[in-house]
Amino acid sequence: MNSLLYRERSWSDLIEHIQAANLAVMNLLAMCRSYIDHAPQHLSAIFPDFPEKKDAFHNERKTVYSEFLGYRALYEIRNHVQHCGLPVHSFTLGGSWLDTREACRHNAIPYVSVDELAKDKSFNKKILQELQGMGKKIDLRLLIRENMSAFGRIHKCVRKLTKDLADDSEKIVSDCLKDFEENYDSHLIGLSIMKLDIQGKVINKSYIFDDMVKRRKYLEEKNNILVNVERHFITGQIET
Repeated sequence: MNSLLYRERSWSDLIEHIQAANLAVMNLLAMCRSYIDHAPQHLSAIFPDFPEKKDAFHNERKTVYSEFLGYRALYEIRNHVQHCGLPVHSFTLGGSWLDTREACRHNAIPYVSVDELAKDKSFNKKILQELQGMGKKIDLRLLIRENMSAFGRIHKCVRKLTKDLADDSEKIVSDCLKDFEENYDSHLIGLSIMKLDIQGKVINKSYIFDDMVKRRKYLEEKNNILVNVERHFITGQIET
């Protein structure tokens, strides 16, 4: 958008674009790795007596790793970024007229250089060969979209693994709120459940509210398209 409006063309302008893209991609890679590291720990904490839940997560992750080049490539690029270099090596600002000549399409493309990745001797050789088969430089948008679709698959698996417990827990919260509202007071702000000792002293206390239930359902609906995100792209083209 900046290039379209202000016609930035200096070397410094281009470096600014590359560094901005690097920051965005590095943040994405860090968050993706955090999810992979944290999720099985949470599953173990939630289901201490059912280790098969965590095993199912790892099995799905391995399946996704084998099916999505974007996922396994960015998994390795994340390691490269942590120990060796940046993920975005070049950046293209371009434009082309549509066949009708009625409008010009502008794009901004971040690229990763396969030759740069090859300089990292610790980079997975098999994945490097796969990337070399795509050319000397690769449009990172392709890899990122495939990666996010892969994470959509993994997160869908997590939701399936936790669904029964989540539904049961949400029903308990709902029943508590409904019971208090019908039998005591409709004012639910600050409502809590407490564990007392034999002298009536509070041992433990937890607040009861349904905002977290609404939040989970909202996220479940909001992220529903994630499993197919590689098939979608954003455009400013006006349809007539």
